[in-house]
Amino acid sequence: MDRTPFTIMRWTGRILATLIAMIILLTVTAMMIGSDEPFVWESVAVVILFGSSVVAGALSWWKVKIAGYIYIFLAALFSIFVMFSAGRNHWMPIVMVGVPHLAVGLMLLFGWWKGSPDFYMKWFKPKTA
Repeated sequence: MDRTPFTIMRWTGRILATLIAMIILLTVTAMMIGSDEPFVWESVAVVILFGSSVVAGALSWWKVKIAGYIYIFLAALFSIFVMFSAGRNHWMPIVMVGVPHLAVGLMLLFGWWKGSPDFYMKWFKPKTA
């Protein structure tokens, strides 16, 4: 059985993780340069969550499984953070921040799991005569 779809899924997850990391770096840089607000606990939480996302994006090129778990964990943390800090409109920030992290994490994990040679040797053993 061909592993190409799962390889494509893993590479798509890596590329999307890199794009998320670049967008987050741009956002955090713009927040630090152009903001006149005081540094409060929400700012610290945002910087920690965004920094973790950037680290997971870099890690996705070397350790796909660990990066996938980190992205799924970050999706949950971002969703919880948005529930407390977004005001009345909770669903739009969850869709904009939590869902992309969840999608990338699932792509990385599924591409790693289904694309590994161990998976194929266990389930699709070549028939011997």
